[in-house]
Amino acid sequence: MKITAITAVLLVVTGSVCAASGAGTTAFNFLKIGLGARPLGMGGAFTAVADDATAAYWNPAGLTAVVGTEALAGYVRYVADINSGFAAYTRPLGEKARMALSINSYYIGGITETDENNDTLGEFGSSMLIPSFAYARSLNERLAVGAAAKLIYQSIASYTSYGAALDLGAVYLMPDKPYSFGLVVQNLGQQLSAFVEEKDLTPIMGKAGAVYRHRTAPFVAALDVGKAIDSDFFFNMGAEYWVSSMLGLRFGYYSMGQELHSESDKDILGGLSFGLGLRWRKYGFDYALVPKVDLGQVHRLSLSLKM
Repeated sequence: MKITAITAVLLVVTGSVCAASGAGTTAFNFLKIGLGARPLGMGGAFTAVADDATAAYWNPAGLTAVVGTEALAGYVRYVADINSGFAAYTRPLGEKARMALSINSYYIGGITETDENNDTLGEFGSSMLIPSFAYARSLNERLAVGAAAKLIYQSIASYTSYGAALDLGAVYLMPDKPYSFGLVVQNLGQQLSAFVEEKDLTPIMGKAGAVYRHRTAPFVAALDVGKAIDSDFFFNMGAEYWVSSMLGLRFGYYSMGQELHSESDKDILGGLSFGLGLRWRKYGFDYALVPKVDLGQVHRLSLSLKM
């Protein structure tokens, strides 16, 4: 197989990221938070699956698997009253190419501000905004590549910071076998303006994934392995099974969920995720439940429309 330039870059950068043992602090760590109820219901094991509008986040090369035009929007309320919403739109550009526009936002309000004597001065908030543009192209029946460019904005009280980052992805299909493979490098970028003085790298992360799609049953199982420059290796695994054409069930596990363990009876839930999907004509609804052990439960909702 002929390896294209973008695939070669992916292999080199992914290897560099995975070899890193840590690079200190990084900026905009919220970029690590996954998008979409369907992917998170599968534990975030979506690098090789990526076949809907959320592929613009998980692996832009996967956009080539989307059929027609699709719009998708989602909402989640995290612990600590963090609110997040996103929207994505993808459409074909000819027979082999596809584009996507997306925007993701977070908001935290009601944070108490104190002085050095611990006296309350009032409250402030923090907001984050990430608009992006993605492009993907099928090079042949087996290989697709893609890239996503994103701008990053974050404010904390009266301080602001800006940045830019690039995601590069590839998907390798095996038409004669039920397996596919994905590779992605996310958040290749840096702060362009710091909150105070020092500018940090974005949380660069490399992931490799594989997916098994049953040939006759509506069943999918996926596994991802990855590493960010500021964390250890991690893995994600998940499955999706459609009980009928209208109802799908999902289950997943994320190894970094172990960091939530607190030696309580709820530790067994750390890293697990559960989800369901509903499809009716051109409409879709997805829900995911992600337990955060003693911190509570995170509920994710997504709505999609095929046009």
